[in-house]
Amino acid sequence: MVKIFPVFLFAFFTSKLIIAQTGFETFLKTHLNESFYEKTQFGLSITDLSNGKKLAGYQENKWFVPASSLKIITSFVSYGVLGKKYQYRTHLMYTGNIDKSGTLYGDIILQGSGDPTFGSERWPQKPDLEDVLNIMVVEIKKAGIKEIKGKVLVDSSCFDDDPVSPTWQWNDIANYYGGGAHGFNISENEYHLFFHRNKEIGQKAGLDRIEPYIPGLEVENEVTVGPKGSGDQSYIFTKDSRYDKVVRGTIPYGNNIFKTKGAIPDPALFMAYRMYEAITKVGIICDPDQFGKNTQIRQVTDTIITFFSPELNLMAKTANAESINLYCESFLKTMGNKISGKGQRTTGIEMLNQYIDSIGLNRNDIHLEDGSGLSSRNYVSPGFFTSFLHKMVILNGQKEVLDLLPKAGAEGTVKGLLAENPEVQSYVWAKSGSMTGIYSLTGICKTSKGTWVSFSMILNGSPAKESKQNRKQLEKILTAIHKYY
Repeated sequence: MVKIFPVFLFAFFTSKLIIAQTGFETFLKTHLNESFYEKTQFGLSITDLSNGKKLAGYQENKWFVPASSLKIITSFVSYGVLGKKYQYRTHLMYTGNIDKSGTLYGDIILQGSGDPTFGSERWPQKPDLEDVLNIMVVEIKKAGIKEIKGKVLVDSSCFDDDPVSPTWQWNDIANYYGGGAHGFNISENEYHLFFHRNKEIGQKAGLDRIEPYIPGLEVENEVTVGPKGSGDQSYIFTKDSRYDKVVRGTIPYGNNIFKTKGAIPDPALFMAYRMYEAITKVGIICDPDQFGKNTQIRQVTDTIITFFSPELNLMAKTANAESINLYCESFLKTMGNKISGKGQRTTGIEMLNQYIDSIGLNRNDIHLEDGSGLSSRNYVSPGFFTSFLHKMVILNGQKEVLDLLPKAGAEGTVKGLLAENPEVQSYVWAKSGSMTGIYSLTGICKTSKGTWVSFSMILNGSPAKESKQNRKQLEKILTAIHKYY
């Protein structure tokens, strides 16, 4: 009996594995026969994280548009290239000299490093815009400066002057999520529009105000009131110049003020204006025509103060949880500095591809146009996603990978994922991606059998009118993955 027992165990576990695979495959075959998938393109990959073995796949090697699931790749690669403790530095400096009377014969320069978090209210332990301005004024006065016989400048030259990917859609790029990554970013490059919407359906909504004030910005309002609960369906478009905008679409009926968000056209120029305003408000004399952007390298005399961003691991976690395009676009350009010494999207993608090669994956299995997933010309296969996550677990450890992935039911864009199935929800960490006709889920799941798997599911060309309909389809599959593996 002793000699037979191991054979019995082997036969038992082999049998259980076959049942699990057959059970999932049977479920998937039935599920994909639903009318929802008649014209929809769908891909799936499941990989065992303990050994990298592919457990199941459906069109797993075909390219799909991943939407924001792409952020997993950008954030994890930046984690490897830049280091998890990497911090952006923004320097307040001056050129020239300060005489005994406190007159600066030179320029005040705020030098950007591409920090996507600078002045953001998202980080309570870091100063927001108003705090930054107050700190700068105090430090300028401490330096003994009472008058500036030069310029107040913001330097954004660390990145190229091409913040927006050429493959982004026209109705995205003037909105807060499509503003792109600049060499200097402030308050996540957002401004706010406030509307009155207590009107009959179809009537024009009233534009109450725009905050903060941006010199030169003109916004023409063509927004109308839609049905209650219809959501924000308004979009901002650029007209004749980047400061000439029109906002169109609908906002839902309601009694209170409704807020939408746009992208600041030139964050560096906006910040230069706010610096000039703050400096002169405390009595420091400065010529009103002498604020702007730094366009050439100057010999710096001294650094007044340096601002540090949060560490990269925290920024990457937030980028994935809240799906912040600006963060991942900035990460990509910052990686580009490793090759060219200047933040460019193309060199960032090349750096990312080199990293992909270095960890034993094939750069030819993906095609990237940006770092955030906003382009509909990004292509990634589900099989690449699951292999990539397996490599990340090997390199960083599973605990650290899970920490950078949003927790289903708890964080950001997947807070509502599997809300009707809390037993499965508690074992899922995933990044979602959503665009018109596109939905994806990529992440890690601990199954009912105790197996840790990476998974990726992508829908392209979906007939669903709402994102939550796509999510429900993939929730069914994710529940089956948890059940059968």
